[in-house]
Amino acid sequence: LIIFDGWDEFPAHLRQESLVQRIIENPGSLSLHKSAVMITSRPECSADLYHLASSRIEILGFSEDAVKEYFTESLGGNSEKVGKLSSYFEEHPHIADSCYVPLNAAIILHLFLSFSQALPSTLHGVFCAL
Repeated sequence: LIIFDGWDEFPAHLRQESLVQRIIENPGSLSLHKSAVMITSRPECSADLYHLASSRIEILGFSEDAVKEYFTESLGGNSEKVGKLSSYFEEHPHIADSCYVPLNAAIILHLFLSFSQALPSTLHGVFCAL
């Protein structure tokens, strides 16, 4: 299994004319014919790879309404806690925006339920606090 994680973050020259491109387009030419190639990328950046894929999975994450529902249900509908978390998100919109990724939402929820002090004000702080 060969994994290229973050294809859209590779420098352009690696995506276009390189061993990486040869592996993706024709793994058999490199004696890798029994290998599987997995590529992760943002959907809007990977259209040039669609014709090469034998299958494609797109993970969309949470919508804005789904994020609210996740936190509300996870907090048992406790309006005080939901309000406190909503205020935190209003003060830190960059952290709220990261919650469309379900894992990030789960991390924020874990910290919210575990911390007696204020939650971190940066994403870096959130991951360090974990």
